Amino acid sequence: MNRTAKVAAALPISEEKFRSVFEDAAIGMVMADLDGKFMKINPAMCKMVGYTENELLAKTIMDITHIDDLSESWHNVAKLTRGEIHTFQNLRERFTHKAGHTIWGLLNASIIKDELGNPLYFIAQIQDTTERKNAVEALHKSEDHFRILTKVAPVGIYRTTPDYKCVYVNEQWYKMTGLTKEEALGDGWVKGLHPDDRDRIFEEWSNSVRNNKLFQSEYRLRNREGKVIWVYGQAASMEGPTGEIEGFVGTVTDITKRKKAEKELEKLDELKSKFINTISHEMRTPLSKIIGGMDLLEDFLDEKGGDIEKKLFSIIKSGSERLHYIADDMLRIVKAEFQCPILIKEKTSINELVSKVFMEAEYFAGLRKQAMSCALTGEDVWFEGDRGKLHDVLMNLTMNAIKFTPDGGEISISLEQDKDSFRIKIEDSGIGVGDEEKLHIFKKFYGAGNIDHHSTGTFQFNSKGMGLGLPIAKHFVEMHGGKIRVESEGKDKGSAFILEFQQKKP
Repeated sequence: MNRTAKVAAALPISEEKFRSVFEDAAIGMVMADLDGKFMKINPAMCKMVGYTENELLAKTIMDITHIDDLSESWHNVAKLTRGEIHTFQNLRERFTHKAGHTIWGLLNASIIKDELGNPLYFIAQIQDTTERKNAVEALHKSEDHFRILTKVAPVGIYRTTPDYKCVYVNEQWYKMTGLTKEEALGDGWVKGLHPDDRDRIFEEWSNSVRNNKLFQSEYRLRNREGKVIWVYGQAASMEGPTGEIEGFVGTVTDITKRKKAEKELEKLDELKSKFINTISHEMRTPLSKIIGGMDLLEDFLDEKGGDIEKKLFSIIKSGSERLHYIADDMLRIVKAEFQCPILIKEKTSINELVSKVFMEAEYFAGLRKQAMSCALTGEDVWFEGDRGKLHDVLMNLTMNAIKFTPDGGEISISLEQDKDSFRIKIEDSGIGVGDEEKLHIFKKFYGAGNIDHHSTGTFQFNSKGMGLGLPIAKHFVEMHGGKIRVESEGKDKGSAFILEFQQKKP
């Protein structure tokens, strides 16, 4: 078989392969005559521009070319036709979708000629790059927004590599540290951190990364003149497509004024506590004498006093005892804060402790016609703790439940345990606790707000004291490594105080 015959025999096979490649290509492919009229279009091209094959066969390639690209497109076609160029590759060109929106494409085109070198038709490949173009534009826009944001933000902003080398800091960060941009890049930004805080910052930051958490910390920055400012710093990791950390973005907020205010408040709080300590001591001395004298006077009135004298004496005695109780409360809170009370730990049966509190409080609940119940675990719960302080905490919470529950209400004490901890819950059907009150209920003197609710008794409805019982209870619970919280659905819906401790078995 001669060469011509072989070529002739191979043509059908070659044409079949071309047809298969043309039809099945993932990118748009077209054939157009020298006037640009479509001769053949593959399915990918139809899908790209939204037209059917028959619709495109009635058009020219210029009909779907974006109006702003027509001039350049004609110029390139003319150069191909004249033989000035044989092909053009990776030409960015826009096309108009049937729905009217713009399609960005990457165009490769060649001209097919006959044996004499005369041009016959064009063949082109068009790759849809619209998504890539939009993504690049969105990235540029995002970067522009980021630059504007970091420029006007009132906080310092920085960006680092995965090994904490700085690649960007904004102007506010420069102002805080006094470092220039050149000085801050790389490892230079560390110079802005206070030397005494550096190790702690990197340790906390590394822990946050290991635990996949947001880094948050309060620390100090120091500039070259030695000026120190306090900041609240945050940093989050930037992850790549496969989840690897590509770097970190962080902010620093100046909290110097807040820190100074906190220092002043601490000083005022200390002065207040010292004042309370002094006043309570000064009150206790005369009160002890008054109460001692009243014991003698009570014996005298039992023998010779009339009903009026006895009634007046009862009122005076009740008031004196109330003052003595307030003075003791004031001393307890001061000692809890400044004298670091020592826990006298001993193996304690929590079941017995809860039962004891229940029996002591049940009498007072009975005076208010309140139903009181106690639910214990089947197995004894043991705890290494200060039995006296734990008793005071439970008694305080239970008496509060009695005071803030109307006559005829319900109060319950329950003990629950699991593998690692136990919980004591004091629940009532009383006046409840509002959302705002929950935020402050364990603060000193918070309960002393409305004087109309104050009472000289210890269990009258809605009677309030100095607002020291709950702060003392919270302090004692935390000394034992426990937690205390309040739950309530709101006003007149009751409340529950829950204490939780790690369980200690014998």
